[in-house]
Amino acid sequence: MLELKNIDFSYEDNRILKDISLSVDKGEKIALLGDNGAGKTTLFLCLNGVLKYRGDILYNGKRMSCKELRSKVGLVFQEPDVQIIATTVEREISFGPMNMKISREQVKERTDRAIDALDLEGFRNRAVHYLSGGEKKRVCIADIIAMDSDIVLFDEPCAFLDTRNSLLLESILNKMAEDRTIIVSTHDMDFAYRWADRFIIMEKGRIAADGGIEVFDTDYVEKPMLWQLMKMQGVEDIDRYPRSIKEYGEMYNG
Repeated sequence: MLELKNIDFSYEDNRILKDISLSVDKGEKIALLGDNGAGKTTLFLCLNGVLKYRGDILYNGKRMSCKELRSKVGLVFQEPDVQIIATTVEREISFGPMNMKISREQVKERTDRAIDALDLEGFRNRAVHYLSGGEKKRVCIADIIAMDSDIVLFDEPCAFLDTRNSLLLESILNKMAEDRTIIVSTHDMDFAYRWADRFIIMEKGRIAADGGIEVFDTDYVEKPMLWQLMKMQGVEDIDRYPRSIKEYGEMYNG
């Protein structure tokens, strides 16, 4: 679906991305991991066409320009206030579709669908600056749903969220992944381990590891709590490792 070939990016003389090559298939749930400064956000900005990179990004085999990428790849920023530009929730969510040269009826249909998906009907005419951090995050996700992006990138989606809103966000991500490719950049190893099917680890602008949960057997990132627990219990077969507390309980009580 999406293929990166030898992607490089530099801020002046500082080389941030170094020869990034990878392929992303339709329907994947991917966690992008790595320390601060590893290049995760910069990679997202290149994938979304915000930054002009060196190399090639192909979508279904076609080389994409930055403008074309923005129509296929949506990006939800870590801080909602960076993304939000309109005064009310409805105007914010409809802004993207209104700039896509589609009919007014299509704009309304997409806006209504996104508002319904994020349970924002009661906020439709609310001023955005009166919303909580979690509510603003939902509006930002609705922005991308209204754009009907095939691939959605989330930069630290759990940042600034309390436990209730983090669980709500995880439920939204799972629903979105039913018909989209989702890539999440996160420092929350327990969330990543529980949610993702594939893990890409970046280190100093390069891909250090790419695969299933076996990547946690490396020293590139912190180990998830359940991973550490299974290691402490002497379980060597990682295929048996539970990915959630529920699975852990079923493993020992089922």
